Amino acid sequence: MRDDTVIIMYLKKRAYYVNGEEKQLDAVPYVIDQKTMVPLRFVAEEFGCTVKYNDADNTVYIYTQ
Repeated sequence: MRDDTVIIMYLKKRAYYVNGEEKQLDAVPYVIDQKTMVPLRFVAEEFGCTVKYNDADNTVYIYTQ
């Protein structure tokens, strides 16, 4: 993981920022039951991780290398 990466997201907005550079999300962050939900794949990949989804058991795997 990169310690120097800063990600800024805003609720209900597709634009987000990585170290000041604007990018676009496929899904917007939102709040449900007083918890903020953000797109996991975007966050993980910005930190250099690989995300895999297993349909058979509805499991998400995040790999750091």
